[in-house]
Amino acid sequence: MIRERTTNTVRVSYHRRHLSLDNQHPYSAIEKQRLNRVIHISLGSLRNISSTNTNNKLHEQISTTIDNHQNHIEEAKLSSIKTPIENEKRSTHSCTVTTIHRYNRFLSQKSGNAIKKSSSQLNSSTKSQIDQDSNVPRSSKIKSHLLKSCKVTCLEDVISGHNETNKNKSSDRKGMTEDYHRKSKKRKTKKCTRPCIILSSVAILLVILIITVILLALLLKSKSKTTTTPTGTPVLRWNSTGITVAGVVGNPGSGNNQLNTPLDVILDYANNLYVADYLNHRVQKPIRVILDSNENLYVSDANNHRIQFWRNGAIFGTTVAGISNSPGNSSNQLNFPYGIALNPTSGTLYIADYYNHRVMSYASGSNSGMLVFGGNGGGTSNIQLYYPIGLHFDSLSNSLVVANYGAHNIVRFVLGVSTWTVVAGNSSGFSGATSTDLNSPLEATFDPMGNMYVADRNNHRIQFFHDGQLNGTTIAGITNVSGNNATTLNWPRSVRLDSQLNLYVADSNNHRIQKFLRY
Repeated sequence: MIRERTTNTVRVSYHRRHLSLDNQHPYSAIEKQRLNRVIHISLGSLRNISSTNTNNKLHEQISTTIDNHQNHIEEAKLSSIKTPIENEKRSTHSCTVTTIHRYNRFLSQKSGNAIKKSSSQLNSSTKSQIDQDSNVPRSSKIKSHLLKSCKVTCLEDVISGHNETNKNKSSDRKGMTEDYHRKSKKRKTKKCTRPCIILSSVAILLVILIITVILLALLLKSKSKTTTTPTGTPVLRWNSTGITVAGVVGNPGSGNNQLNTPLDVILDYANNLYVADYLNHRVQKPIRVILDSNENLYVSDANNHRIQFWRNGAIFGTTVAGISNSPGNSSNQLNFPYGIALNPTSGTLYIADYYNHRVMSYASGSNSGMLVFGGNGGGTSNIQLYYPIGLHFDSLSNSLVVANYGAHNIVRFVLGVSTWTVVAGNSSGFSGATSTDLNSPLEATFDPMGNMYVADRNNHRIQFFHDGQLNGTTIAGITNVSGNNATTLNWPRSVRLDSQLNLYVADSNNHRIQKFLRY
């Protein structure tokens, strides 16, 4: 809105409101103007008010302004001689009342260049005019200088106002843009917060579920592996052709290279071999074997009803159990003792008392034994033994494994328990030649994995049983076939293993010790 008065002073106001300032700066008396409106006021002898709506007219308007100022200067020169004071006041007044409040918000760079060009023209014209008036008196020069400074000041106001307007426009535009994007980001953040949380929670739950399923699968797999027992062909294998390591096949005798009905074979930790040469009444040491860690030898002297002990390097033995040539069933007597086993920790000696159908124990240094199991007559019930021969102490389970010769089975009883359980053979006491049967077994031994090896005497074979299995596999000899060649046996009475799990068999009726190599 522009108001013109008849007095010498003109005031022009131009107000622009942004939408965000409607509530902060209300101007009820001023109408909202267009954003590209520019108001320019030039005062002189005539009161001119101009308004442009486009950026292309800005240069023309500035040129008009410069012309008006030049006219003022000429009038001042003409009138300076007559009324210098009056002209000075008039010129000064016309320069000081010019004011620019606001310019177009979106003024282009071209308009700015036009303004600068006009300013340079104004300065050059002013300088030329001063040079022309150099001969004018001093009072005229002062007045002319005032007019020139007024014109330059007015033009500088226009230019500075235009520059400030451009800065305000850019800052306002930037502020408006930042406000817009800030609000958009806030709105987007608010919109994305809940979905992102939900998606993250679902992803975490899925990961936890997958890990749980994998762990359960691994646990079930490991459990199935531990509970699965091997069946069929054993993992351990031996060559079926034996090698004679002691004795002469079919030729019993008392020579150093001969044996006569060997009943037992034992190996020490250095794989030295000890043979119970039964009918020669001696123990031969053709290959290195021993019974305990101190290389002390325990011998079952069955026909003398005693157990003899030879210290390492001794030439004679001492009786540690039974009474020589005095069979009996008292606590200090034995009746044809056969198998023996030693507890390496306590030194307790366990003895299979064959004709007394019992197992006795002798503590280290004691002359009297204690009943461990049986002693109630021979029989096939689980509280009886029937001609026990072979004996093995299992330190892991603290139990004794007995070759129950008369009942044709191998039984285990835990120390302190009054009943046994069958680990091989028929629990009813019947003999047989199948993979689950035995016929007069004499010995049972174990490897470090808990697998069992049985000398099945009357079937002329060595049977292999996986740990916990009742179905056996023949690994030496031929079932129910006796012979004296490299693949057959004749009444095998004992079986042992060395540190490489090679088999040693006391082939009794062939008067030899056979070795079967593991491969």
